[in-house]
Amino acid sequence: MTLEIDEPSSWLPALAGNGTQYLAIAGAIERDIRSGKLKSGDRLPTHRQLAASLGISISTASKAYSEANRRKLIRSEVGRGTYVLPAPAIERSRYVLHEETGGLIDLGYNCPIIGPHHVRAMSTTLAGLAQSNQLADLLQYQRPYLGLLGHREAACRWLERQGVVTRPDDVVVVNGAQHGTAVTLLSMTKPGDVILTEELTDPGIKYLCSNIGLSLRGIAMDGEGLIPEAFEAECKETKIRGLICMPNHQSPTLAILPAARRAAIAAIAERYDVLLIENDVYGPLVSEHPAPLWSLAPHRTFYITSLSKVLVPGIRIGFLATPPGQARTVMPGLGTTSWMPSLVSAELAMNWLASETADKLVAWQRQELAKRNGMAREALGQLSFRSLESGLHVWVTLAPPWRAEAFLQEIRKAQVLAAGGEVFAVGHAPAPQAIRLSLGGAVSSEAELQKGFQIISEALKGRPQTVPTM
Repeated sequence: MTLEIDEPSSWLPALAGNGTQYLAIAGAIERDIRSGKLKSGDRLPTHRQLAASLGISISTASKAYSEANRRKLIRSEVGRGTYVLPAPAIERSRYVLHEETGGLIDLGYNCPIIGPHHVRAMSTTLAGLAQSNQLADLLQYQRPYLGLLGHREAACRWLERQGVVTRPDDVVVVNGAQHGTAVTLLSMTKPGDVILTEELTDPGIKYLCSNIGLSLRGIAMDGEGLIPEAFEAECKETKIRGLICMPNHQSPTLAILPAARRAAIAAIAERYDVLLIENDVYGPLVSEHPAPLWSLAPHRTFYITSLSKVLVPGIRIGFLATPPGQARTVMPGLGTTSWMPSLVSAELAMNWLASETADKLVAWQRQELAKRNGMAREALGQLSFRSLESGLHVWVTLAPPWRAEAFLQEIRKAQVLAAGGEVFAVGHAPAPQAIRLSLGGAVSSEAELQKGFQIISEALKGRPQTVPTM
């Protein structure tokens, strides 16, 4: 019998900048996996080989691999070495959605419901834009890159409805909330900085912080959201650069942060000089909520919202309200990414915001989501779950002995997709045995949604198959 021994790959990380070395190496592993340079099963250099090749200590190489392992990018096996793991399921659902979800009932993807109203509104606006004398100008680059004045003025009117009263000079037009967050972090942080967020957060935040070399840590939560005392404990222990949080319709838990907690968080950020990055992308779906963090600490808060979750994803327009006088401080982030959003998309959005179109479409969205939340409550019955009147998803806690991963596999057999707690968990905190069920436009109809709920409800009444251990 011949023993086959895999040869280590010739891979070495391409490092740039003067950030923390082990984080930079872990980030390089993640980037190369995403680009395809590293593939599932590829063997990486040993700790000693990596250290010798890069001129670093073995302990730094070990820390880099430990960080990559924490991010579930690699796995080390005694006698075999360190190998690249398969891409996580959340990446497959996000980045190759159409290839993997054909014929499935997709309750894992959060996006708004698109109806005939949207098509008619878009057709009308496009027809008007085609006849506009401004069309040629909208096909050019713009300078400065913060957005045209008319677009920022329209953004201010939208922001005011969310409780953010600001000036056009302090607003930046961006390509959605994720872009706004990236622009802020790229401009206001450096590799190695510690960033906090809720212990359950959007996977995109985890990918973003990892890719730019930031150390992301999760803060404990309860039913009302982020716990201020946990936030302050982190600030006492470590120099914290920023806090990313979602006070309204938190994803995945749906928590709405109470006014007292918002005030406490703003005060803590002031004491410890922490930037606040407030993501309010779901805010317009919530009928009533306390004033935003931005209104409590405007001089240190970057408020980000988008039209993608409440109107239509396709126009990819969002708004970043910076602290007064700091709009130009995010120019490095704009320059590092896309410089500017599409002026045509921004003009479409401005037309909707300047008329009653945006308000009418949001009202329709909330009405449709209220119906779907009613369907969810009826289907899930006495099961443990959380919903909002017009929330975009529900958060279902699984009763023992179900675990989220096993349950997701079970409903996948019946052609249903959902998002498990693991994809939202930050760091080493244990993932909740819960699933997020999206109610929006990833399902083709209410009938398909109802079928998905029935499958999930029936599965929850059963028990997972157990495999005996030897």
